[in-house]
Amino acid sequence: MTTARGAEEQSADLRLPGKLAAHPSVQAVLARRAAGEVASPPTVTDAAWLRELCLAAGADDAAAVSLDHPDLAGECEHAQSALPGTRTLIAMAVRMNRDNCRSPARSVANQEFHQTDEQANHAARSVTQALQDAGYRALNPSVGFPQEMDRFPRERIWVVAPRRSRWPQGSG
Repeated sequence: MTTARGAEEQSADLRLPGKLAAHPSVQAVLARRAAGEVASPPTVTDAAWLRELCLAAGADDAAAVSLDHPDLAGECEHAQSALPGTRTLIAMAVRMNRDNCRSPARSVANQEFHQTDEQANHAARSVTQALQDAGYRALNPSVGFPQEMDRFPRERIWVVAPRRSRWPQGSG
């Protein structure tokens, strides 16, 4: 997941064009903000707040790291391409049922993988929505199998590195 704070969204004085302000989705978000129903980030958004947001959304663990971290130099270009202005990457983990994955019955293991993918995507989507409602730009790349096959074989087929082992240790 990547996040970026848009300058146009940082303004406390929100002015929208009439047609946009009249859109039902925009009105719903503004109503949630007015009612205090959105995630309110602290003045300085930190890794602890982001982790709590992820845990509340259904992740079993989460970590955030600045895209400026030297160990992520290889990810910067890809993250910026997916969401210009990205400053932070968030990794979320969702546990699988161990025995289901170990089952010799392929249908049992396959169902576990699919259910866990759905749970992870749901959590990431919830976090993305909460961040957007709080005024941040955010996106969540697919947790499932790589989909950017139009890039194959000249470049990688995922948006951001999918494995925690590629991320700096102790970042969250």
